[in-house]
Amino acid sequence: MKDKLDWTCLIHGKKMSEHLCLYCCMCFKSLTPEECTPDEKGQKWDICQSCYDKEQKALKEKSK
Repeated sequence: MKDKLDWTCLIHGKKMSEHLCLYCCMCFKSLTPEECTPDEKGQKWDICQSCYDKEQKALKEKSK
C-alpha cells in the first residue's frame, strides 16, 4: 500500500505536493531550482553558489 499522506515541509511550511523542496546539501540554505548551481557540464546540483565555490577551491588545493 502506498503512502497517501501529504507531508508538510518543515523548512517551508507547505505541503510536499505544493512545491519542490530544495536546500543546499552543505549548508542547508533553502534553494529554488534557479538557485541550484550548475557544474561545468551544465548539470544543476543541490548546492548554493557559495558552497560550490568553496568546494571547488578545496578540490584545487587538494590536487596540488
